[in-house]
Amino acid sequence: MKSYVCFVIASPDIQAGHWIRRQRSVGVVRKIFRNSFRDLALGLAGVLLIAVSVGKADAQDLTVTWKKVRQACHMGLLTCGIKGKFIVSNLDGVNGTASSSVDIFLSDDAVFNAGSDTLLAQILVGPLAPGEIKSVKPSFQLPSVTSASGRFLIAVADSGNAVTESNENNNLAVFANPGPTGVVLFDKLFGPDAVTVPVGARVRWMHKDGGADHTVTSGTCDINGCSASGLFTSVTNNQEFLAQHDEFIHVFNDAGQFAYFCEKHEQDMTGTINVVTP
Repeated sequence: MKSYVCFVIASPDIQAGHWIRRQRSVGVVRKIFRNSFRDLALGLAGVLLIAVSVGKADAQDLTVTWKKVRQACHMGLLTCGIKGKFIVSNLDGVNGTASSSVDIFLSDDAVFNAGSDTLLAQILVGPLAPGEIKSVKPSFQLPSVTSASGRFLIAVADSGNAVTESNENNNLAVFANPGPTGVVLFDKLFGPDAVTVPVGARVRWMHKDGGADHTVTSGTCDINGCSASGLFTSVTNNQEFLAQHDEFIHVFNDAGQFAYFCEKHEQDMTGTINVVTP
């Protein structure tokens, strides 16, 4: 904290300001103040010293803003990567930071929760001078069989509160649904088996398994088997199963939770599309 000390003197000689104004001799006024400071130094009665601490805290103000995000998935390996760009700033015009970082989390909603959101990457930004703005281009892999499609990437500046800031409420930025939304059919597996997308999303299933045939059929399964709902299916009059490199696409125009399965593998191969209103 930067402090400035202000001395206020209340001496019997000057407690009536109008009396001083009536004095026509500048020398008289100077003598009054000189005597007052002398009395202060001697600690005589009638003198009041007040020290006032004013100023601003030695604190920074970090902010972060997404500019773009792109997700690319290597479907044969069931892995997705993120490339993007964000701007991090120190809005304080006086104080710089020794170091700073931005953590990137994957969330099912736009509200940051350090306890439930998944930490994907920690990006070291380095020192930020007063008023400095840095452009950062992160690039990282998501965990296996994980997609950011239909979910939220939340960038948080100084999530561990290592930097003392004048405003702790402007430290995060949210990027919704990086896309594209894709599901892989591979070795009796829909990957990822649960996907959240906004209304109107176009979901694409891609067959990457060279050893088995599959279908994408809406419906539910239990211990007795599976039952098709008729909402969507990859089965056509000309093709019963999807072969390797085949694709199936369906657009979800209504909110809700939509279960599906493979007709060949039934309970062993199921998935869910959760469609939400943006």
